[in-house]
Amino acid sequence: MGLGKWTALSITLVILSISSTLVDSRKQDKVTLTIAVYRDQAYVDYFNSVNNLDDLEALKIHSSAMKYFLGSDSLEPQIDVQFIIRDTLFTFEEYGISTDTFLTIFNDFHNTEMKSSSAKWDHAILLTGNGSKPEGLTNFGGFCNVNTSGTVVKAESLHITPLMGVRYIARNMGMEWDIQSTDNYIMKQELGPGISGWSKKSQTFWDKLSNNKECFKRDLTVEFNLLNYLPGFRTDLNQQSALGTAFTYRTNESSSPCQELICGNSTTKETTTVASLPGIRCDKFKYCWRGDCRSLTNILHEINEKLVDTTTQPLPGPTLIQAILKIFIKITRFINFFYNRS
Repeated sequence: MGLGKWTALSITLVILSISSTLVDSRKQDKVTLTIAVYRDQAYVDYFNSVNNLDDLEALKIHSSAMKYFLGSDSLEPQIDVQFIIRDTLFTFEEYGISTDTFLTIFNDFHNTEMKSSSAKWDHAILLTGNGSKPEGLTNFGGFCNVNTSGTVVKAESLHITPLMGVRYIARNMGMEWDIQSTDNYIMKQELGPGISGWSKKSQTFWDKLSNNKECFKRDLTVEFNLLNYLPGFRTDLNQQSALGTAFTYRTNESSSPCQELICGNSTTKETTTVASLPGIRCDKFKYCWRGDCRSLTNILHEINEKLVDTTTQPLPGPTLIQAILKIFIKITRFINFFYNRS
């Protein structure tokens, strides 16, 4: 890669970095859900050794993906998720401890932490690398009780872990499985590629919970963060295969890798199919977005239109964000031109 290409890439990364700090002060009818995210030593060991990935980086990827699914516009009012990444490792001697006791100890642990810190949260989730535990643990309908507002999820996959986390958080909220559904809703009993959002059944449960003032606080300040739209942007297709499945590469068998990613194992020659996260890098300066491999300029245009559509009254916030996004669009066009010339 020549100097010009490195320069173009650096400018792109600077743009994406700046976008993650912007604040959109638009007034929207959203329910803010603050979640504390913990990891344990088994999680650290797994991602540091198996995937050769920093555990905090993995935690951010998992959190961004959970925010993406939880914040789907198929729920009204939408959930605005704010994650608090906790530096504290959750550790204790768990030999011989039942799964119910495991969850109880975590609930006691995060409640004690919250009482001793200035930070407050509505829910806490532990991502564990301990393969001996079930995929998820939570108290059904325990969300509004501080003693039962925790979830434990086995975290060994980029693709499945965020969905499992969201599903068990929803169970903690009191949402039931979509047993009869043939569509790929988040709460469908059997998971598969192509999750499309929340069902009408989930909306019914959400209507009851979102109106409970004892469980949520309305927050009209919405943070604009590009990673909320592109949770997988930190990785490319090969890295996603390695992180999500422990398979070493992505194959070329799929004609639409942004819809369905086929991963291969160079040793066993096995393959497995997973869904691609929005934001995965699929080509030079292109990212997966709504099933297609699209340029950053195109994606920013669509995000800008979404911001305009969801604005109900003229406020300084949207105007500022739209102006900055237009600048991003112009700069990315320049980057693409500069890259093609170099």
